[in-house]
Amino acid sequence: MLSNPCLVVVQINRCPLSMLLVFTKQQISKSTMLFTIIHFSAKSSVRKLFEQNCHIFKGKPHKLDLLPNLAQQRYNTMENQFVWRQLTETDMDQAKQFVYQYYSKQLPLAKIFRVKDKEMGRRNLEQTELMINNGLSYGCFHKASGMFAAIFQSSVMKKDAPQTKLKCEENCSPELSALSRFVDWMFKDIFTELNAQKMLMHSSGGVADEFKRNGLIETSRELTKETARRLGCDYEIAVVANAHWAKSTAKKNDPWTREIAFCDYVDPETYMRPNLELSPVHTHARIVYRKVHPFLKHVSKL
Repeated sequence: MLSNPCLVVVQINRCPLSMLLVFTKQQISKSTMLFTIIHFSAKSSVRKLFEQNCHIFKGKPHKLDLLPNLAQQRYNTMENQFVWRQLTETDMDQAKQFVYQYYSKQLPLAKIFRVKDKEMGRRNLEQTELMINNGLSYGCFHKASGMFAAIFQSSVMKKDAPQTKLKCEENCSPELSALSRFVDWMFKDIFTELNAQKMLMHSSGGVADEFKRNGLIETSRELTKETARRLGCDYEIAVVANAHWAKSTAKKNDPWTREIAFCDYVDPETYMRPNLELSPVHTHARIVYRKVHPFLKHVSKL
């Protein structure tokens, strides 16, 4: 067993990400199967450290490379079962139905600012139509059934260019108006802060309940990364207002800025603290960003 925490560098073959795994003595008993299913390509010094501290493997180091790779099998299964593609006008009705069912009623900021489901649903449907028309909406489909499995939508932000306002926000409830001002306030001067000219903002996304835990969120990250590169963006950016998502982005080492506790937020127009509905997972908001690197030799898996 591991007497001390041990850092192991793992590269899952063909998968787009490298993972850093830290196992402690308490965790190792629950992680035994994991060690028998992943493909190791660590530096020799890390291999040596791992072998010295773990008695699960016996024999020569090269046997580590011959272990069955269940993680790779899962990735292949996902790749064979699902396909991502850009949504077009012919997908409009199906996409709107999906967004209304799986996204509109779960949006954290809508709940926090007490926006009614019906009004938020209309806003998200209008936003979906705009993003599909702009070519920035992607859907994931289950190959066998043709069912809509997931959606991810973005919008492009340019320095000194006004953001497109939705029609539904021109004459809306005080709650939706307050939410819109909050988002504008979060992004104020962000181009100057990050020294950027163009950004891809993650606007909305969701996975159907029956298709969760299939790695679709991870593949959507690769999709947005390539979209941002193709469009010449400097950063990908998003507002995170859920503690679980904040923890998830922290694990991926995504940098963040402008964290605000909702209880401290003052509306820039009314100069008052809005009447918010907070919960243990809805206490703070922050901007998460990711630098977009120029195209290198890269083969898409999407």
